[in-house]
Amino acid sequence: MTEHQSTYDLKSVRTMHAVDATRWLGKGRAYWLEWDHPLETPRPFAGIIEGLEHVRWRQLIKPGSTAIDVGTHSGDTTIPMGLFAYDKVTGTRGHVVGVEPNPHLHPTLEACLALNEHVAHFHLEKCAITDRDLDEVELSDHANSNCNGGITTGFNKAINDHLVGHQLNKYKAKGKSTREFSIQEACSL
Repeated sequence: MTEHQSTYDLKSVRTMHAVDATRWLGKGRAYWLEWDHPLETPRPFAGIIEGLEHVRWRQLIKPGSTAIDVGTHSGDTTIPMGLFAYDKVTGTRGHVVGVEPNPHLHPTLEACLALNEHVAHFHLEKCAITDRDLDEVELSDHANSNCNGGITTGFNKAINDHLVGHQLNKYKAKGKSTREFSIQEACSL
């Protein structure tokens, strides 16, 4: 039997974080590959998880459930969603659908999800959520180095002019409406 082998480009990773996942999984560790964001200082992964627990995500994401992370970025909330969705009693992984249109982030995100296959069934949708299905939509980063970008149309004129004036990196992605976006299909993969 041939073992599945993948190669990941990790040059955009600042730090590989590991946390003890015993309290969620009953054993093991969970990992986050922190993208080397030039406008942010490094963040501890344990602190991110604690912050999400503080705002009660763990009560919202029940063991065995499906969670959706729109704007997955490097997985800093995606992996905790997987931890919270894990059913420790039955040893069953939950499902997490990550939606990330930015192709610059995909290599880091894919490696992060692969490192955490034991945490949840992760499915990555490389698209933007749009009001109608589009073959291509242009997005920009609003001068924040590929973090939490967005479409620069549809706002009032003052906001749109401000956002257009701050665009540094633009990229194109497929646009999927919520009508095309099938959670059941994504979770069956």
